[in-house]
Amino acid sequence: MDVVAQLEKLAAANPQKLNWKVSIVDLLADNRACRQILINLISNAVKFTPAGGTVTTFARRAAGGGMDVGVVDTG
Repeated sequence: MDVVAQLEKLAAANPQKLNWKVSIVDLLADNRACRQILINLISNAVKFTPAGGTVTTFARRAAGGGMDVGVVDTG
């Protein structure tokens, strides 16, 4: 199952709103590790955000070619 679909299904059960702000192109990374990190961060945010809350996730290229990832929630 796609990460976004999996997490949106989890958020909809509460119900919560998920916002995605992703602006990464051509990142060389371990897909499995990145996927697991995102699932852990976002599922924890969803778990601790009350019904009707919002979880916003962002990912962007960092200076030096790395990646900045963040999760902001109302929980």
